[in-house]
Amino acid sequence: MFERNPGSSRQPAQQSVQQQPTPQVAPRPTPANPRSVQQDASHLNAPPPDLNPRDPAADPCCGMGHAVKAVATKFASALGMNGAAQTNRQEHSQAAEERTQEGQADPGRAGDAAQLARAATDPNHPQYMHLSADMCWDAVKRCGVEAGAVGRHVDAQHGLVSHTDTLVPDRAAIERLPAGTAVGFFEGERPVHVMLSVGDGHACGNKNNCIGRGNPVGWESLDLKALNWDGNGGITAPGLHSPQRTLQVRARPLGT
Repeated sequence: MFERNPGSSRQPAQQSVQQQPTPQVAPRPTPANPRSVQQDASHLNAPPPDLNPRDPAADPCCGMGHAVKAVATKFASALGMNGAAQTNRQEHSQAAEERTQEGQADPGRAGDAAQLARAATDPNHPQYMHLSADMCWDAVKRCGVEAGAVGRHVDAQHGLVSHTDTLVPDRAAIERLPAGTAVGFFEGERPVHVMLSVGDGHACGNKNNCIGRGNPVGWESLDLKALNWDGNGGITAPGLHSPQRTLQVRARPLGT
C-alpha cells in the first residue's frame, strides 16, 4: 500500500488588485428653456423710453398737465420741503377730507374757503405746497373741502363750475363776484382752468399762465380785471397750437 504524501495545503493565491481610478465624466449641460431665455432677454428688446413731447391738447388743466406736474415736484424740492413734512401734511389733509362728509358740506362756508385761499398764498402756510402741486381745479376743491364748503366726492374738474353756469361778461362783472365763487375758463364745453374768487375782482389759483397772467406753477392771487377781456364774456389767452384763443368765463358759488 502506498501512502499519500501529505503535501502542504494549497491556499489560493491572493492577487493584489490595483484600484483603477474612476473616470470623471463631465456633467451634461441642461438644455436651456427657450421661454426663460426669452424672458431674461426681454429687456434687450424693450422699446426705448418716449422722449418726445406729448400733445398738449390731450393733457388736462391748461393742456400742460404732464409738464407742470414735473415742474411742481422740482418746485417743492427747491423750497426745501423734505419727505417727512410732506407726508405729515398729506396725512393731515386726508384726515380733514375724511371728516368732511358729503352731507356735512355747507355752501355757506364758501367765504371761509376764500379766506383760506388768500392766506395760503404765503409760502409758509401749511396748505401752500399742496395747492401749488395740485391741478388747478383740485386746488380749488381742496380749499372748499378744508373749509367745509365742498364735499370730498365732488368732481373737481366738472363739478365746481361748468360751461352752463353764469357768464361773466366783463371786468365790472368779475369785480362784483362774491368771495368764495368758483371761476371757470372754458374753450367751448371743455374746462381749461378753474380759480377761486376772493373778492374785488381777485381770484386765487395754480398754474395760471394759461389765461395770460401769473406763473406756470405756484398758488397765487391775481387781479382778474387785468385779463384781456373782449367784452363778450370771454378773454383772449395764449393758445396751444396758435398764438391765442378765446376762453369764456363762467362762475358758480362754491359748493352749490
